[in-house]
Amino acid sequence: MNYRQKDKKYKLWSAMSAAILLLSFGGIASAATEEVSCGEHATYKIYDSGALIISGSGTIIGFSDNTVRVNAQTVSIDFDGDEDVTEIGEDAFANFEVLSSVVIGDGLRKIGKDAFRGCKALYNVDLPNTLTEIGESAFESAGRLERYTLPEQLKSIKARAF
Repeated sequence: MNYRQKDKKYKLWSAMSAAILLLSFGGIASAATEEVSCGEHATYKIYDSGALIISGSGTIIGFSDNTVRVNAQTVSIDFDGDEDVTEIGEDAFANFEVLSSVVIGDGLRKIGKDAFRGCKALYNVDLPNTLTEIGESAFESAGRLERYTLPEQLKSIKARAF
């Protein structure tokens, strides 16, 4: 299989994954928790299905006050594309052991140090073209990470990023 065939296969897989995630999120609108702050201008809702939806702008900080609840139910994360989340902060999703897929909307420029470290079930990350920096150990110990494409705009990948 040549590079173009692999690229087409990946793009098809990504499109199908995104469609499944969107359908999942659409069918669970009535089963959401109240919005909770996860940054100065960002909030999240978690659904019974395990989907965690983040919206707002700025930097996403860690979930230290809600770690047990979020860690137990998180399966997928989707950043609402209406406003720009520009950075995923240090340790923001570290050790979310059941996190399997991350879809990030355009606008994100930086993934901080240890942001997804220890996410043992993480296998798919959809990185936006606007991403320019991946911090140290950002995806370290994400043992199942199989699907990601590094954007052309990426300028810096720190030590042990993957």
